[in-house]
Amino acid sequence: MYRRSLIIALTTPFLGIASAFGAPSAAVVQDPAAEPARELFLETVDVDVVELEVVVTDRQGNPVLGLTRDDFRVYEDSEPVELTNFYAVEGARRVLPPEEVAAVGDDPAARELPPSQLLNLAVAVDNANILPANRKRVLDQLKLHLGRVVRPGDRVMVVVLDRSIYIEQSLTADLAAVVAAIDRLAESTSGRVELIAQERMIRNALATRDGSDAGTLGPGNSMFVPDNPDNPATGASRVLAMIETYGAQADLRTRQTFEAIAHLIDSMAGLEGRNAVLLVSDGVSPRPVEALIDELTAQFADVASTIAGGSPASVADRWDSSDLMRRVAKKAAADRVVFYSMDAKGLFGSSGADLYGLGAPGTTGNVHLAEKDAMMFLAASTGGDVMLNPANVAALIDRMASDYTDYYSLGYSSPKSQDGRYHRIEVKIPDRGGLRVRHTEGYQGKDADQRMIERTLSALVFDVAYNPLDVRLEIGGGEQAEKRRQLVLPLLVRVPISKLVLIPHERSHQGKLTIYLAVQDEEGRVIQPDPIEVPVDIPNDQLLQALSRELGHGLNLQLRKGETKLAVGVRDEVSAVESTVNLNVSLGEG
Repeated sequence: MYRRSLIIALTTPFLGIASAFGAPSAAVVQDPAAEPARELFLETVDVDVVELEVVVTDRQGNPVLGLTRDDFRVYEDSEPVELTNFYAVEGARRVLPPEEVAAVGDDPAARELPPSQLLNLAVAVDNANILPANRKRVLDQLKLHLGRVVRPGDRVMVVVLDRSIYIEQSLTADLAAVVAAIDRLAESTSGRVELIAQERMIRNALATRDGSDAGTLGPGNSMFVPDNPDNPATGASRVLAMIETYGAQADLRTRQTFEAIAHLIDSMAGLEGRNAVLLVSDGVSPRPVEALIDELTAQFADVASTIAGGSPASVADRWDSSDLMRRVAKKAAADRVVFYSMDAKGLFGSSGADLYGLGAPGTTGNVHLAEKDAMMFLAASTGGDVMLNPANVAALIDRMASDYTDYYSLGYSSPKSQDGRYHRIEVKIPDRGGLRVRHTEGYQGKDADQRMIERTLSALVFDVAYNPLDVRLEIGGGEQAEKRRQLVLPLLVRVPISKLVLIPHERSHQGKLTIYLAVQDEEGRVIQPDPIEVPVDIPNDQLLQALSRELGHGLNLQLRKGETKLAVGVRDEVSAVESTVNLNVSLGEG
């Protein structure tokens, strides 16, 4: 979704007002005393357009080209909406309708995609749920093929999910830096070793129908079977106890993974462009012991009535994070973050779809069939795709590349776009059968404050800046706070007055800025930004001098000592022009 702000003036002149598109030239700045003041009616009109990228493929997964606006039907909350924007993209270039071709001719600039269509791709390695060998096998392939999905202007980052998110490589257009980060992760020995070992012990115990010698191997690594096994009911109870211990730890790890994914989505939500995550994992199950309980029930069918009070399924229900998974998937769809999931485990542990290629339409095209696997569910909810065979990494990369070079951009105006609620979107092509239509399932209505908070957090986490207002940050010397490990740090936010749009009044020119400040300490704790309103009021007789100066707003920050990251967002409320800047500060003991 994007916003277009129109500044409408019904009388002239605009005495000394900076244009919304840049600083005024000397020719348009006039002396306020040289002409009588005239009544001015000025209004800022915000036009919110819900922008939606739609990928259409045939049964074989090939992109379907040549569709027009009239082929699509779009529904918001089950109500039809009228498209106001439409264009097709082929080979990462706009397809111009005949009337535009007649107007612009062969001008290649007319076919270039807008900045909102550039890609921000996060390669996210789920260290909490992956074995080191599986991770290395997939990442060694990924680095060879990733360049096929990245175009000029796109940016890639590499992050690790492990109870939180850790940035191995921040957003960059330097593909060599991305490959180097992938190499570092491929050689890492960290991963889900402990839980895998526990799961293996449980399966050994199930095979022996006895929990006392779980994990013990006989000669030649053959499974050990006790000579005098205990009563089956006793063995079942022992194995159940092992599953319960495993379940508590696995459920905690799963919930931490979902929270880390939610954090990544929040951090990316404010980035300009199309946001996607390539998730590399051995799989994230919201019901981690369900399969083990099913095996326990089958293996001990003769004593099933004595297991867990006769209801083994209740044990699986005890550790169920399906609701959290659905909330995270809904958040991803609402913030337009598309997930492509790569199962690094593959044939060693399938959730049942097309093992030798991409997920079938029945998996990623139908959320209900994918609910038992978070990787499939995230892809289905956001319009992405899934790869279940780690030997075929190139196929998923090819599908991603196609999704970002051959697609349709649809847009419509919605009165709900700022209401703070989630709205479901459906796209149909009623007159063409057998087509697969993929897109994000909905969006979250957001007002200006919500969008600026997200942009400021993105600037904080990923060290990105977009600064049309030429905002500068200055810091002063820190003073010892009452708490010994904290300092009071003065921060000055400076904005050139010539970059602002000011409204003329009888005695002064007025405007308003809103400032958003986010802080992250070296332990990863984040202070969320709150809007700070800064009125601007410049007397008419000082306007000419003021246009060559800066507006400053000071803040006193009480911060913990150590490495600290700051990000500041500034919004000109008259022009709706927004900036984000960031700064890294080292607060020592002195």
